[in-house]
Amino acid sequence: MMDKAWVYLPRASSEYQQGAKNFIDTAIKNLKKRKEKENLNEPIEISCPCIDCRNTADLHPGSIVYEHLVRRGMDLLTLLGFFMEKTLALLHKYIKVLKCLIHIRCM
Repeated sequence: MMDKAWVYLPRASSEYQQGAKNFIDTAIKNLKKRKEKENLNEPIEISCPCIDCRNTADLHPGSIVYEHLVRRGMDLLTLLGFFMEKTLALLHKYIKVLKCLIHIRCM
């Protein structure tokens, strides 16, 4: 799982900028994998989680998203929603495994 501490650092710091770059690189890598699986040959653009776009604006190339994050900052509510979604997905998988284990033991 990605380290999120960078979002709380000053945007001018090299650590924040590296964190933003890693965040965007990961998003692009995941999108490329999904598009390859679905045989889609579209440009790679991602939604922008900056304080102004809040993942609701049009898709942008990674370089624009990086610029937005460094100039404007990350919208922390959008980030919270993203990580809550990931946490809920993991929790759902965990519950499925537990149900399966309970079912096996009860047989």
